[in-house]
Amino acid sequence: MRSLLLQAAFIAGLGSYSTAQDIFDPSKSVRAVRTETPPILDGSLGDDVWKQADMITDFRQSKPRENAVPGEETEIRFLYDDYFLYVGIRCYVSDPSTILAVDKRRDGSMSSDDRIFIYFDTFRDFRNGYEFVFNPVGGRSDALLEGLHSVKEWDGIFESVAAIDEQGWVVEFALPFQTISFDPASDTWGFNATRVIRSANETIRWSAPLLNKAGRDLRVAGELTGLTGMNQGLGLDIVPYGLVRYSHDAPTDDDDLKGDFGGDLLWHITPQLTATLTAYTDFADTEVDNRRVNLTRFPLFFPEKRDFFLEDAGVFRFGGLGRDALPFHSRRIGIVDGEPVDILAGAKITGRAGDFELGFLDVQIDKFQMTDSKNLAVGRVAYHVQEESTVGAIVTHGDPASNRDNTLWGVDYNYRDSEFFGSQVLQGHAYFQQSQNAGDAHGAPAFGANISYPNDNVNWNASYREVDENFDPALGFVRRRGTRTYSGQYAMRYRTEEGSDFGVVRRLDWKLNGWYTTDRDDEIQTANANLNLLEVTTHDGDRLTLSTKYQKERLDMPFQIFSGVTIQPGDYTWHRESVNLMASGARPVSGHLNLRFGDYWSGERLSVSSRVSFRSTNDWTGSLNYSYADVDLPEGAFETHVGRASVNVFFSPDSSLAVLAQYDDVSEALTFNARFRWIRQPGNDLFIVFNESALADAGEYQTIATEAVVKVNWTSRF
Repeated sequence: MRSLLLQAAFIAGLGSYSTAQDIFDPSKSVRAVRTETPPILDGSLGDDVWKQADMITDFRQSKPRENAVPGEETEIRFLYDDYFLYVGIRCYVSDPSTILAVDKRRDGSMSSDDRIFIYFDTFRDFRNGYEFVFNPVGGRSDALLEGLHSVKEWDGIFESVAAIDEQGWVVEFALPFQTISFDPASDTWGFNATRVIRSANETIRWSAPLLNKAGRDLRVAGELTGLTGMNQGLGLDIVPYGLVRYSHDAPTDDDDLKGDFGGDLLWHITPQLTATLTAYTDFADTEVDNRRVNLTRFPLFFPEKRDFFLEDAGVFRFGGLGRDALPFHSRRIGIVDGEPVDILAGAKITGRAGDFELGFLDVQIDKFQMTDSKNLAVGRVAYHVQEESTVGAIVTHGDPASNRDNTLWGVDYNYRDSEFFGSQVLQGHAYFQQSQNAGDAHGAPAFGANISYPNDNVNWNASYREVDENFDPALGFVRRRGTRTYSGQYAMRYRTEEGSDFGVVRRLDWKLNGWYTTDRDDEIQTANANLNLLEVTTHDGDRLTLSTKYQKERLDMPFQIFSGVTIQPGDYTWHRESVNLMASGARPVSGHLNLRFGDYWSGERLSVSSRVSFRSTNDWTGSLNYSYADVDLPEGAFETHVGRASVNVFFSPDSSLAVLAQYDDVSEALTFNARFRWIRQPGNDLFIVFNESALADAGEYQTIATEAVVKVNWTSRF
């Protein structure tokens, strides 16, 4: 039981809160009905077998108003046989012409579409599960749920068909039991569903329609019962690939044509634990990174995009860390200084054993430049304590960028209480890690802790982090060494009442956040304070934000911010303003414009970041992005320009073409990427990828490299 003293310590900062017991019905339940006749997936729900299914209809609003009556009705039905769970979804729409849906791609962005989310907690442990998302034109995506993290890069095998009719839209979904892990000794899963009605900017949910609870919060899910006798087969997936790659190096006029093969083998050791083997892994079909210009003193963080490393990536999360002082960042494997390094083979075991979450990764990379072929390994264990918390440890070994040995170990505690004061959430993290290179007499530590209150009307957090000057996570990522950082945030939100005098305004937000970084002698290095003076969001989803920023920097050594422009050591203070406009993605033409201006180091800076997005019925989408910086310093003046144009063409829910062109005037590089994907059937894919890059030469762009790849992979299940 929480002490009265603890509650009193927090009550001043919490603001008002609703009681979940008034809205959340923990007894919500629906039964899956066994059938000997599977439904035909045609997007109609016309098969007689659907009439046998139990159905849920009692959805309520979660946004904009908790527990209000939805503007539209929703029905979901459940059937199953030995090998599949079948879900039939009917989303009624009074005026079908208001349905908004464009993106047909597998794992595309459906953020501007009408859509429905389906969540399963297949072990009913309230911690891990699966998310499936569907829109009216056949777009679908999936994700692993790990706590409140959604790992969208996971690609499960399933079938779905969607259709629009005079009553609204329908989805029929068949989920193979071989695709997921579950507890065969239990006949009950956790289940929830969330629907977004885009034209009204309304969100409705079956269980726990609370502002403070996300649909993926499995602790407030209802139950799906009656599941017995399902068959997972041997739990073995064999996924080979074959490819043909043509490349041309323009400066040397060399052509190369070669074929390659490799693949993955996945084995469900137990229903909870999966082993993956990979050989001659190829990432030709991976999305390319967005180009960025770095005007900071510190390295840029680029997210992982490769499927092999993203699958079950949440198991390796540590200490609540996001993008700094990470003990493990999988992008360090197979990429050195931005250049790809061949992965010869790899093995991974991820999943659960009782109350333990386990993750073990071992990869052999090829030699690269002066670095030998070597083995890189990561181990992660977390143990469930209390109802929602974990204690854990992590170990990494190997340095992908040199021939030295590097080892890191760490321990962490991750706390969460989603019933704090009823329906509020309180969470915190604490961690310690230490790295050591071969030959070093002592290790170098990094440690920290944070506490947060991530709720709707009041949101705050506070954290502390210390990083030794010699901390070196060779398989991780760190921006600044030899520092202590104190940071915090406090935000408030006001939601307007129906019929109020605020007109088109749905909510008002205010936020103050900042951080204070010193060296380990407590001498200031950076102080930063950001104040959102006002953020206004309309019922249509448009947004206006006005903010101001104060920053203080101390330079102990010269810093080259741009070619030929060096800022000298000293103390610098500046103040900047910003205006951000965002037009709702529900419009045929949408986008954002961010304008920042004011002092910068010893001079001034004007920055513009913009995006214009287009959508045409359900056939294509496109966007134009442009970023500009005009920096005027006594040490020198310069400008930077970064442009990006993309088009996505949807031939069907199973075939699409994505085209991306990017340019920046710092590297003077122009790159072009085209990626065609055809899903012949779930698990069997054809990719055709074309890449070309060019550099400026005497005012003209000359092609320096061209590559074309045709890749096929297919899945065999046993």
